[in-house]
Amino acid sequence: MRLSHYADVHHYAKNHWWHLSKIKLITNTLELIKLKQNSKILDIGCGTGIILSSLTNYKNIYGIDNEPKAIQYCKKNKLKNVTIGNAQKLSFPSNFFDCLIVLDVLEHVDENIALSEFVRVLKPGGYLIITVPAYQWMWSKWDEILMHKKRYTKSSLSQALTKHQLIIYKITYLYSFILIPTFLIRKIKTYFKSDHYSSDLKLSSNHYTNSLLLNISSLERKIANRFSLPFGLSIYCVAKKAVTTSRFESKKPLQV
Repeated sequence: MRLSHYADVHHYAKNHWWHLSKIKLITNTLELIKLKQNSKILDIGCGTGIILSSLTNYKNIYGIDNEPKAIQYCKKNKLKNVTIGNAQKLSFPSNFFDCLIVLDVLEHVDENIALSEFVRVLKPGGYLIITVPAYQWMWSKWDEILMHKKRYTKSSLSQALTKHQLIIYKITYLYSFILIPTFLIRKIKTYFKSDHYSSDLKLSSNHYTNSLLLNISSLERKIANRFSLPFGLSIYCVAKKAVTTSRFESKKPLQV
């Protein structure tokens, strides 16, 4: 990821609708899966610490990122237990965490190696909360700047997770309302030089636009509680490491 992007993320972290909606999504999910306050939670690819800063109800939160600049921002935010780390080689014992938060990370790494590591450090019955960008046809220069390897569909993400013995409890597309506008904007931006290709965060930083998108994302999240949305810019999934190896292990639907 371009280093200047971390500055953009840090600058917009407190007020931008994209970050606020992600925070609400994660905090709602943690409440619904009923994690205890002393549960061990790891944010893989924690960036500047936006999600970690919102997890004040939990006592054992950890974060890793492979970019030293991101860890510096975390330290400025007075976050503890954050360190430089690699999603493909986690420096934690097996069966250590109750929950992993992996937001827009899997598309940056070797999928099989990373998922094997996620499963290794999760306790049996532990949860994986993950988001990835949707649709390969949405590929643009922005993906190249962010150093993505691929984009996903619900089907391809589901197959990747179940291949690693993860039980899917909830999977849906999100941010359906900005899919087509984003596609058009990024097509236009392909004509810009890479060094002048501004962060997408800046495009919706206007107060009125930001407020509108925040309200729409809140409404969409309520709809996603009851239904799996058929399309969107991102894919959101909650999966669980099996307690046993039985293929008949039961699961209950999760609303977020």
